[in-house]
Amino acid sequence: MKADLRKVFRAKREKLSGEEVMLRSQQISENFLQNLLPKIYSKNSGEIFSLYFATHHEVSTRLISEYFKE
Repeated sequence: MKADLRKVFRAKREKLSGEEVMLRSQQISENFLQNLLPKIYSKNSGEIFSLYFATHHEVSTRLISEYFKE
């Protein structure tokens, strides 16, 4: 079942244009940075925060990584 779901969502992502992927990635990243991250993480806490490198039209984590570079 999990493998089937991955196939379904990968196929949906592959149908998106590069521009659509960038737009949705930006929306998701902004929502994450503004709404979720402040609730779960503090830059000064010393906690480790990991990101992945996007492949196959996955959500780009570039904006999130830039936040941590500041």
